[in-house]
Amino acid sequence: MAVTHDAEGVDDFIISKYGDQLTYTSRRLDADLQASLRAEYLRGFKYDTRFVPLFDDRPQQSVTKPTTRVIDLRTDLARDATIIEAASFDRQVQIVRKGFAVTSRTGETALISESDHGTRRVAVRLANGLEQICSSLECSGPTAVWWTKDGNRVRFIRREGWGNDETAIYEWQPGAAHPKRLYVTQDLLIDCQPVDDRLVCARERSADPRHIIVLDPRSGKARTIYDPNEEFRRRSLGKIERLHWRNEFGTETFGDLVYPVGYVRGHAYPLVVVQYISRGFLRGGVGDEFPIQAFANRGYAVLSVQRPDRNLLPSASITEKAQDDRSKAKLADRRDVLSSIETGVQSLIDRGIADPRQIGITGLSDGSSTVQFALVNSSMFKAASVSGCCWDPYQDAIVGPGAAEAYHQSGWPELINYNSVFWSHISLVENARRIAAPILIQQSDDEFRGAIASYTALKQAKRAVALFVFPNEHHVKWQPAHKLAAYERNLRWFDFWLRGIGDGREWQSDN
Repeated sequence: MAVTHDAEGVDDFIISKYGDQLTYTSRRLDADLQASLRAEYLRGFKYDTRFVPLFDDRPQQSVTKPTTRVIDLRTDLARDATIIEAASFDRQVQIVRKGFAVTSRTGETALISESDHGTRRVAVRLANGLEQICSSLECSGPTAVWWTKDGNRVRFIRREGWGNDETAIYEWQPGAAHPKRLYVTQDLLIDCQPVDDRLVCARERSADPRHIIVLDPRSGKARTIYDPNEEFRRRSLGKIERLHWRNEFGTETFGDLVYPVGYVRGHAYPLVVVQYISRGFLRGGVGDEFPIQAFANRGYAVLSVQRPDRNLLPSASITEKAQDDRSKAKLADRRDVLSSIETGVQSLIDRGIADPRQIGITGLSDGSSTVQFALVNSSMFKAASVSGCCWDPYQDAIVGPGAAEAYHQSGWPELINYNSVFWSHISLVENARRIAAPILIQQSDDEFRGAIASYTALKQAKRAVALFVFPNEHHVKWQPAHKLAAYERNLRWFDFWLRGIGDGREWQSDN
């Protein structure tokens, strides 16, 4: 039964301790903002940081304002929150989101303390205001903290292991030199909430979609209390193997090899690389467009690669050597990521699992950037599919003034430096004649303009490229029909270009 009826939906909500009150935030139309934008419409919009030409021909300006509401769950009566209630709600939301602080019954606060350098550590603020910080290495990088049931010890979650591929739960007695590790797993634990001395978490495993568990960190025993996808286990799935390796710069990397269903040792298979998160359920990569298990059922091996953690780069890495120049640093980061992928793929070729003549690569967003960089700087990949393309010298003109400035700060050259050597390393327009791998681009209608220059240059260079535009979509596609279409087209694309299956007419165009 719905308890809110706001046209703009609900952003955040909190139920009171006794379950009798719900406080939430939504958005409400602002008459003054509407009137101001309507007046500007009649005079002509001034081109400024509100514009993102990639998305629209009008300012990206909201005409709503946030509002906080309170509902009495006993009577269903709703009202606007008071200033004090709204401020309290905002503080609680920040605590819940960041796992930053929680107070015990005795008034002591367990928190995540952040130094001026950005280092996070577990700490306790005593009732007298003094703060105790755990200086042990195991107390660094916590993502959530809470008190044990008796209020005497602090428990926290952190990532550790090779390339941070493990989730660990620790317990710390304030004042002790080191915490005690209670539990460690390669499973993905999400939004864990303490109940007595146990945790209720959403959990994903590489072959198991998200489900809800109750976990006892001390014993390591977990009990599933809700699984919305029980039937998934009855499907034919490829065996999954967690892999660890270092790239040429020494960066720790991990990923998952999904074997083809019916794998035969000694037979080399076509391989598809999927990016760029390999924690939790292996569905379709970031953006969920590249169906991993469907590929495995179609006779492909799949390498799901976790993007290397920049914080784990060796001290003498290529990235740190380039910090004096942001553009060089950005290219160095791209080389680091590409090296991790190439090294992982080469290891599977060396093991006789992957056929070097049948290697495909995929990606959305940052993954798409990696694909673009790979096609310019590597000969390993024989076909590619992306969503969210492409980086090229003129991009300042279509992302708008505000986004352009942010890109410059992160290392992208300004438009006036369109002939920068930077672009020779990543631009498909500049390198169109050198691109050998066929490229499939499946783009939303509010981003496809960013791909038109690259698509046009590749067509003019007589390269194999296909562009499909999905209506009423955004950076990550949300419509089920479009998800399915992207899935199926990706399967057909790699079938044709890696295995010679199909007649290819689908990829032909009249331009």
